[in-house]
Amino acid sequence: MLALAISSGAGADYSSFLSSQTIEKTSPNINESAKVHAPEVNSTMPVPWWSTLVDAYRPIEASSLPPDVIYGAEFKTFTIDPAVFLPYLLQKVQVLGGRVFRSSLRTDRGLEAATAQAAKIVGLDGDETVWAVVNATGLGATRMVGDKHMYPIRGQTVLVKGTAKACTTKLGATKTDVIAVMPRPRTNCTVVGVTIEEDVWETAVEEDKVPYLLNRSKQLAPELLDKHGNHEILKVGVGLRPGRKGGARVELEDGHNGLLIAHTYGNAGAGYQNSIGCARKVLRLLDRHEKTTSL
Repeated sequence: MLALAISSGAGADYSSFLSSQTIEKTSPNINESAKVHAPEVNSTMPVPWWSTLVDAYRPIEASSLPPDVIYGAEFKTFTIDPAVFLPYLLQKVQVLGGRVFRSSLRTDRGLEAATAQAAKIVGLDGDETVWAVVNATGLGATRMVGDKHMYPIRGQTVLVKGTAKACTTKLGATKTDVIAVMPRPRTNCTVVGVTIEEDVWETAVEEDKVPYLLNRSKQLAPELLDKHGNHEILKVGVGLRPGRKGGARVELEDGHNGLLIAHTYGNAGAGYQNSIGCARKVLRLLDRHEKTTSL
């Protein structure tokens, strides 16, 4: 019997990543320095809950902070370069015997119809049956399974030439007021972003946001600027994060004709961070279900 995964594309908790060999093989900067800054309006900001999970977390001396920041910290972490990470994962799937099919599925007829269509695309022969389907459709779950808790979180980024010295994030007065610099050493470029726009479906580039992001990032990574104080823009990107009210959905559901559905979607902007952790939970749930039903 087979397990069929239906996914909308790319999308481990921190400890899961560190405990696997994935990062060692795909990230050249696993011990990269990272910084987080909080402005004066957040003067009562407590020490982040994740400070005990990362390596070498320590506050930055006030004299070393920008003038509009009253709290900062640095720690060691890793960054994910999708151009390296995703091909690595695909290779792992294929080495383990997985088959990958890229096609279009209708989402307006429900998961049962989509699963039947996927089975035809895969071309299952008479001796093969599907006993479980992994639904990792992201925002597609809105129509696929009628999840009304899903909503888009638009994000625009700018890819610039050069590698920033550290992954730096500056937090503002609200959760949407964020500026981040994320280096990609293997390809000598850096991602500058991000916008956080909830319930916005527009995927076209908004040109006015490009200078907004770049100007705010200059203080965080001046090493990316040329002699004229400008960035060399390589690409401007827009994406829709799969937000979900109440958090990500990772659970099993009984489908039609005895088919088991494993839902894993709704990670908002934490898709890469949560990916391995979500995958491991899905496997635990399926394994537990199989052992229970075989008794």
